[in-house]
Parts: sequence; C-alpha cells; structure tokens
Amino acid sequence: MSNLRQQREALENEHRYYQKRLDSIEQEYHYMKRDMMNHTDRLCNWTSHFYRDIPNHLGAATSQLWQLRDEFDMRMRRYEGQLAEERSRERKQYRKRLDDLEYHR
Repeated sequence: MSNLRQQREALENEHRYYQKRLDSIEQEYHYMKRDMMNHTDRLCNWTSHFYRDIPNHLGAATSQLWQLRDEFDMRMRRYEGQLAEERSRERKQYRKRLDDLEYHR
C-alpha cells in the first residue's frame, strides 16, 4: 500500500472518528433537550395542581417556569450553533487536508 493511500486512510479514519464523536454529543444534547421539555411540562402540571386554590400565585409561578424554559431554550440554541460551527470547521479542515494530500502526491 502506498504512503499516500495510508495517509488518506488515516485522514478518513480520523474524520469518521471525529464525526462519530460529534454525533454522540448531538444525540446527548437531544436527549437532554427532550428531558428538559418533559420536566418543565410535569413541573407546570404539578405547579398548576399545587396552586389551584390560590389562583393569583399560579400565574407568577408558571410564568417563572416558562421564563426559565425560555432561558434554557436560548442556551440550547447557542449550543446548537456551536455544534454546527464545530462540524463545519471540521469538514473544512478535513477537505483542506485531503486537498493538500492530493496536491502533494
């Protein structure tokens, strides 16, 4: 097997490994986001049940929960952006290294 072919395979293996790692991080992120949504829904239901006899406190309690959920969503969108940037950066780096490898053969 030629040196160029070995280098190319090593580069492709590295790229696949990195993509799998990013996929794993993204999957964890989706689980975390789903769990947060479920917890928020359950907490809102529990709060509604708890404050059913005190309606003037219910609005404040649920609005605070929704505010916290909105803050979480904002953080998650920022995380999504960072993950997308990292994927894009890695793809560009992979293509550049592959082009360099092809150019120098």
